[in-house]
Amino acid sequence: LLPGVTGTLSIIGGEKTQKLIGWAKKESLASVKRELMKMGPDPVLLEPDTIDGIISRASKKPKDILEAAASYGSRLHDHCDRVIKGLPVSPESDLENSVLAFQDWFKASGLEIVLGDTAVASITNGYGGKFDAVAVKDGQYVIVDFKTSSGIREEAALQAAAYGRAFEETYGVSAPEGLIVRFDKLTPTFETKWVKDMDEAFQGFLAAKKLQTIVTGALFT
Repeated sequence: LLPGVTGTLSIIGGEKTQKLIGWAKKESLASVKRELMKMGPDPVLLEPDTIDGIISRASKKPKDILEAAASYGSRLHDHCDRVIKGLPVSPESDLENSVLAFQDWFKASGLEIVLGDTAVASITNGYGGKFDAVAVKDGQYVIVDFKTSSGIREEAALQAAAYGRAFEETYGVSAPEGLIVRFDKLTPTFETKWVKDMDEAFQGFLAAKKLQTIVTGALFT
């Protein structure tokens, strides 16, 4: 068993972590407000058990939203993979914007998609994972990873580079370029970013992997 690329990069916090903390607070407080507003304009005496219930439900709200987002991403990735493989598709209605965005990107990309979901592993560096597609551009392989998040974050470049190096080790051919494609949920639009330097990004991934190994190891005696 090897640690996954995504799990390895979870050690990186910074701006992403700060945004998630702020978002979680906002969603929890918004949940409290919605429940209180349901009680109407007249003064209401709240029993401790009622207050505890409101707070408990509010504390779970961010987790529920994240789980729904994960489900959304998984279902869209499955749809994209089926399209790439030429299989029949019947996406759920809530995926409509992202599905349209994928269709537009798929037509406009100019890339030859040769593989859908692709599992890879690097025995040399001790990690594995699965990414969304392999394309060909000017005779060279390209690692393609799809996102449904609110933006393309910096660690996506490290992720693509790690997949690229594992792809080379698994299949014996290099993939010198990485492409991140984000499909919006609210509008039928897409965003693309090419990895500037796959070798440098891979060094960043290895640094994150080393940091995670140190942090999860025996730091104290």
